[in-house]
Amino acid sequence: MASPSGSGREMGLGKLNLPNTCFKRKYRWFVKFDELDYADILPPNKTARPTLSFKEMEAQHLNETIYFPGKPDWKPINLTLYDIQKGTDNAVWKQLLKLYDPKEGKYETSCIEGIGGFKFNEMKVGMLDGCGETIEVWVFENPYFQEVNWGELDMTVSDVVYVDVTIRYDRAYVQNQEGQEEVNDHKVQSSTGNNQQVELQRVQSSTGNN
Repeated sequence: MASPSGSGREMGLGKLNLPNTCFKRKYRWFVKFDELDYADILPPNKTARPTLSFKEMEAQHLNETIYFPGKPDWKPINLTLYDIQKGTDNAVWKQLLKLYDPKEGKYETSCIEGIGGFKFNEMKVGMLDGCGETIEVWVFENPYFQEVNWGELDMTVSDVVYVDVTIRYDRAYVQNQEGQEEVNDHKVQSSTGNNQQVELQRVQSSTGNN
């Protein structure tokens, strides 16, 4: 239904009332660092998709101020991990040692190789549908652990212990469909391969009949 002004559309329900509408759920997600050893990782509990703001430029003009968007500013995100028993064999501590070893007093900020090793190439945060298929993947470029908080302890509660990691990154973007299919591992690849094989058989059969 057109809006009274004749342009655009009213908000309305849109596709919300359609039976095949797929809602993105907060609990269907994954986080992935390609450089981390799977045996060392701590299970994730909570994270976020990126937040973007633009620094502003302003122009003072007579009795008003006019604003223009400036440089993009990507805000850090938080990643909360279950602190299960791994001792020092966990990905967070091993990653920190690449930059700073408090026991040996080594600090690698002056070494280009050390900084390169402390920053990941990318981090991926993906969302899944009810069948476990990837429906969205955010790629965070050049992330690193800006802050690590091992949290407080309290004898009056029975809560589990978490590690809160603040992650700074250069930029983020949504991966295209081709990249999402790669994240789906063998499921999508197998399905694509089977479809191509069936289509090839159909073409061969049609050619033989003709």
